[in-house]
Amino acid sequence: MEPTRCARCGSVLSAGAAFCTTCGVALATHGPDPFSPPQLAPPTGQPGFAAPQQWTSPIEMELSAPARRSTRTRAIALAGAGVLVLVGVGVVAMRSLSGADAGAASPQAAMDDMFAALSNEDPLGVVSILAPGEARAVDEFVQQFSDATDGKGEVGKRLEDNGIQLDPDDLIPGFSLSFSNLEYDVEELHSDVAKVTLTNVVGEWSFNAEEFAAQIDISTLTDGSVSQEEMLDELQDDGGSFDESDLDLIDGEDPFVMVTKDGDGWFISPSFTALEYVRVANDLPAPDFSEPQGSGASSPEAALEDFVEAATSGDVGEMIAVLPPDRYRAFYAYQDALEELAGNGSGAEVNVEVNEVELFGDPRGQGVTILEAVVEWQVEGWDGTEYFTATVNDECIDLTSDSTYGYDEDSLCLDDFDAGAPFENGLPGIDRFWVIQQQHGGKWYVDPIGTVGSWLAALDTDQIANDIEDLASS
Repeated sequence: MEPTRCARCGSVLSAGAAFCTTCGVALATHGPDPFSPPQLAPPTGQPGFAAPQQWTSPIEMELSAPARRSTRTRAIALAGAGVLVLVGVGVVAMRSLSGADAGAASPQAAMDDMFAALSNEDPLGVVSILAPGEARAVDEFVQQFSDATDGKGEVGKRLEDNGIQLDPDDLIPGFSLSFSNLEYDVEELHSDVAKVTLTNVVGEWSFNAEEFAAQIDISTLTDGSVSQEEMLDELQDDGGSFDESDLDLIDGEDPFVMVTKDGDGWFISPSFTALEYVRVANDLPAPDFSEPQGSGASSPEAALEDFVEAATSGDVGEMIAVLPPDRYRAFYAYQDALEELAGNGSGAEVNVEVNEVELFGDPRGQGVTILEAVVEWQVEGWDGTEYFTATVNDECIDLTSDSTYGYDEDSLCLDDFDAGAPFENGLPGIDRFWVIQQQHGGKWYVDPIGTVGSWLAALDTDQIANDIEDLASS
């Protein structure tokens, strides 16, 4: 029997493994999970809302959406992943181009907007209601990826060139999902923050292997290494049903999503949602929605030093204090909860010195390239003190450790960084370390989301696309 391989890196998996021991990706343990957890959307109904109130949707709908199925054939797994990635990038690229940031009219209509978008097979309708400050970080990366695949109609052309016939009305064929008996509660937490809870849903899904295979030329996609018949042997028709209890992330809690108001519209906030789940799961203090006040730092170097020192020592409060208050309002609101969760932190004594930086312009804020910096920290262990040093020099980080176990040193350079397929030879387009910072009231703040967006935008997406295609055909 052919061994089961990781769909991400191709490594052989042990029986019953929950994670790939090579790349660390989580593995599916039971069939497709078509709805985990729901990406709910903000409203288009009446302005204003009451809390809490019962809302029963009249909508009953059907949609076609991606099926997440694992197979034993590495090429098929990679091909399927490539389909989902390219389709997803195309959809988000549409959002980037459309600038659809109007939001919804009220929290009450959040569920209806989300389910209506799904019923119309309109992923753009779901993506467009993510909180703008949290979603815009990746827009330039998406646009660049889109441009790298040949201009107007680039995503469809790229897919067709690789054996995938994309139907805009049936993005991933063969998978269908229907919802009925939708009920949810809306709870006002603040004038511009609401919690929407799904209290009832009946869902049914099915997957038809032949319909899926009909639009995937696996032979072209894998350069002849896998035939259509072999793909059909790996795929199986499947189906099932679920209700709200199957969507619970926390025992005894119905699934929920947090929505926030931006201008005149309401949007889904991934950060507020994630932090509320953390708070509820750990029975932590309620959030404080008052106007956030960050302390910032007097210079870009000082902001970096404060942020890295706080992150290394586990001082959540100090780390939040150098995050831009407008973009990271969720972290300020949940600061008490996060500090209680972190406890006393790592207990490490940390010293950070940023000796040389170079500023550059970036659409997300002020780019700060780290040319020279040293981070030193020590941790008291049961068998003595361990000393660590990380030195940043241009495109490399030199690491040393000294403890009762001996002295060790290593080096991490961007040009030979192995992040797993398709990044075994570094990150294309990334040749230095930098962060994005914001200035408010003469103070400097570190922007992690902006930093991720800036790094994504710098990636050579054309090279990545070629590497993925080479990997699929290898």
